[in-house]
Amino acid sequence: MTNFSNHSLPINTRLQSLDYLGSVAAQLRKDTIDNDVLNSKENQDKLDQIVYKTLSSIELDEDVMEVYKTDPLRYHRSLVIYLNELSLSDQTSHYAKMFHIGQWLRDINLTVERLTQTLTRRMKSGQTELVDDDVDESMNNNNNNSKPSISIEDEIEMKKTEKFSILKMLSMPETARKQQRYTLDIEYDDICLLMRYLTSNRPFLKTFDVYLKQLAAIFQSEAGTNIRSKAMKCLCTVVEADPTILARNDIKSCVKVGLTDKSISVREAAIDLIGRYIVQKQELILQYYDVLCERSIDTGKIKYKNI
Repeated sequence: MTNFSNHSLPINTRLQSLDYLGSVAAQLRKDTIDNDVLNSKENQDKLDQIVYKTLSSIELDEDVMEVYKTDPLRYHRSLVIYLNELSLSDQTSHYAKMFHIGQWLRDINLTVERLTQTLTRRMKSGQTELVDDDVDESMNNNNNNSKPSISIEDEIEMKKTEKFSILKMLSMPETARKQQRYTLDIEYDDICLLMRYLTSNRPFLKTFDVYLKQLAAIFQSEAGTNIRSKAMKCLCTVVEADPTILARNDIKSCVKVGLTDKSISVREAAIDLIGRYIVQKQELILQYYDVLCERSIDTGKIKYKNI
């Protein structure tokens, strides 16, 4: 997605890359907003029900079930069990299950590698060997945020134990066929909710600011009119996902630059962006009113009705 800044590429390629950047940033913003909904009590109750249904299909011991209810791996485990059941009659589900397990193992291996490197550095410098808060951000989101700090060595051992638990799941197909106790009584929408919840904890979902800053930087560094005009339209796509973004200082600066751009198309795109969304938030009207008044004297062939 950095092709838009490569001046050696054809303009159409750069425009397509920029359009893709805007689409990704907009979707990331939507998913970020959805996180609040995912963490609501209603959805948490649904997730608990999914966990119970999937685990009870392979485990009848109530004591073991109680342990699984608080297992930090319970959501991953439930998805694997569900996909495993489908894989008995659908080969595609088997591939989906193996991909999920493979991605899960990859995350753990990367985490252990980072922890080991951190441990090595701290041993050389003689620092206390406690886990950094940001060492394993992608894997710790399902854990209790109030848990006390533990040593890096203990964290590594925990990850190795988790890896062993994941590898045991690879034997599920044979176990399932022997027990013949699988019952598919989980709604597809519920599984989609579970997958969205797991996806919300992926590191990629936290990269919205990175892409938005790349988009904002175009207005300060790009000389091509087509690129700047496309960037403003892409920004409009992002704002459509969340109009409150217009209140950010960096975005406000971008819009102001766009309103005074030498290109009429860029100025029109900036005015269209403001006019379409500021009415939804009163505070945005107060922020952009003076700017719009200044643009009302624009002498270019611009659509005054938008202003």
